[in-house]
Amino acid sequence: MESSLVLAAAAIALLFSAVAQGVRVAESGKLDLGRPLLQKSIVDIVNNDPNAGWKAGFNERFINHTVRDFKRLCGVLPKSSEEVQPLRPLRSHPRTLDLPKHFDAREAWPQCSSIKNILDQGHCGSCWAFGAVEALTDRFCILNNENVSLSENDLVACCSSCGFGCDGGYPYAAWEYFAQTGVVTSQCDPYFDGKGCKHPGCEPEYDTPVCVKQCVDNEQWRDSKHFTVQTYAVNSDIYDIQAEIYKNGPVEVSYTVYEDFAHYKSGVYKHVFGEVLGGHAVKFIGWGTTDDGKDYWIVANSWNRSWGEDGFFQISRGSNECGIESEPVAGIPLKKTGFSDI
Repeated sequence: MESSLVLAAAAIALLFSAVAQGVRVAESGKLDLGRPLLQKSIVDIVNNDPNAGWKAGFNERFINHTVRDFKRLCGVLPKSSEEVQPLRPLRSHPRTLDLPKHFDAREAWPQCSSIKNILDQGHCGSCWAFGAVEALTDRFCILNNENVSLSENDLVACCSSCGFGCDGGYPYAAWEYFAQTGVVTSQCDPYFDGKGCKHPGCEPEYDTPVCVKQCVDNEQWRDSKHFTVQTYAVNSDIYDIQAEIYKNGPVEVSYTVYEDFAHYKSGVYKHVFGEVLGGHAVKFIGWGTTDDGKDYWIVANSWNRSWGEDGFFQISRGSNECGIESEPVAGIPLKKTGFSDI
């Protein structure tokens, strides 16, 4: 009898192993780039997983997107080129701050409306520029008491050292651009893929916009430039990332995006199922811990408010989920508008 039970248990274990292996094979299969991005099967896998910690669903933002459309939005390029060097210096903080268990930049600096804003990168792989510009815009308000809206378009169109515009870029190169060249306001250079899409580059394939270096308002291009006086990578230690946000404001981070992330609706995200679709950049605005003890980051995305939790999301903190804690980047804004020699 006992041997029969052992054999039965072994058979069941073998069956589950085979099923798991089958899932792995299916998960690692070649993606059909033309199929709809949103899949009920992925929603069911996440929502039926008791250990997922988050809920999946169909986000309106991607209802009509194919996998190919979505991959285009994941615009953080892998650092494989010898020409691309990690940002230095590397900033850390003395262990003297008594950091709170919960921190939200929206609550800490309520006068800075930009922290609450959720933007939309449109059809362009410009997340690397959005994360950088959004964090710097917040910091101009937090550190300089200057309410300003900075231009993603300046970076996407004019920063040749940042990468390839709508075909992807490097977050740390964007911050170096702030230090060396500066960035104009969005009033001077609105985002090309905004409502109406009136800038050069609005062809059907949404090519990278043309760098015009001419304000659409009455301001001079050079006069509209805003600079950082310091630009740096933040040490990937959890305390250092928290201290940086607590003292100076949101930071830009990048991470690996999987298929299931497009389906995120609520909760603390961690990868459950799906293939890698690319690299994405967002901004950390705070952190917290759930009632059942799960640590998380509070994150602002650039896929408008019809995705996730009104455009925001939470992701597991302390485990470098999807590589999101690997290389935060940030900078200190110059206290007055600078001038460029361009």
